[in-house]
Amino acid sequence: MNTITHEILDELCHEDTLTISRKKAINKLIDGKVAEIFHSIIELTKGAYNWFAYSNDIEYGDGNGSSGGEFDINKYKNFISLTGDFNFKDKYSRNNLNIAFPFQKGFPTYLITLENPEKEIEKILYEYYDKCEKEIQKNNDTESKKKLKKEEIISAIKKKLTIEELKYIKFK
Repeated sequence: MNTITHEILDELCHEDTLTISRKKAINKLIDGKVAEIFHSIIELTKGAYNWFAYSNDIEYGDGNGSSGGEFDINKYKNFISLTGDFNFKDKYSRNNLNIAFPFQKGFPTYLITLENPEKEIEKILYEYYDKCEKEIQKNNDTESKKKLKKEEIISAIKKKLTIEELKYIKFK
């Protein structure tokens, strides 16, 4: 697949000087790269999908199917938003962490300019997984500290009670 350079993206910023055929060629190139990246994310996360489209797909949800939308350099300058019927296997999604899955709604636009975006996707996923692991560990440490503190308080209370009083009081 041809490389998408920043110069090619800049061409889209100047639509008034861009021919229709050149715009179609650039959009076809970008659409191919977006699909390649999306499939890589699905594969690396062991996810699944039925379909996906740019979030500017105006026909989405109207019962007539999807046109797929189109790449809009102004809207997707920093982040390419996608919609559709897809999911990712995120082993951390059930941990109630306040860390968003990095590809849940799309991906950073700069990925389309990389020769091998899969390496960057792997790096982003690794950083996400690492953050989640640290957050889980932090939560576990907090829970351990709470449990230890509770045990210390119960122990201190028990020391102040008589044997007779301890018979009537149960600690959880």
